[in-house]
Amino acid sequence: SNVGAVHAFAETVGAWFDTPHGVANSLFLPYVMEYNIPACPERFVDIACAMGLKREDGMTDEEYALKTVEYVKALNRKLNIPTIKGITEENFETIAERSANNVLSADNARKITKEDYLNLIIKAYNDK
Repeated sequence: SNVGAVHAFAETVGAWFDTPHGVANSLFLPYVMEYNIPACPERFVDIACAMGLKREDGMTDEEYALKTVEYVKALNRKLNIPTIKGITEENFETIAERSANNVLSADNARKITKEDYLNLIIKAYNDK
């Protein structure tokens, strides 16, 4: 199936750091979602509606779509999904390169490069 960047990240981190696949997917999902919103905001609007998230008056599709990202981050915290803190910064470049070279990257909703992966992993690392 076309699973894209989140699975490329999860396969890389899972194989290298012995992280369960579901945990790795959960960890990176909100960051990849946010990255992909510009490519298909209508999909994320549909997801927000399906989640029952309230749309404020005047909210753009992109703003509403971002509510899905915040919801998933909050759900990860509620479920005690481990953070990326166990992975050290010295590994970020290699994780980004291996993820970008993963065949699943070609299936991502938005073109993604090694630099994009690096930015996403840094964002995930710095997020509280």
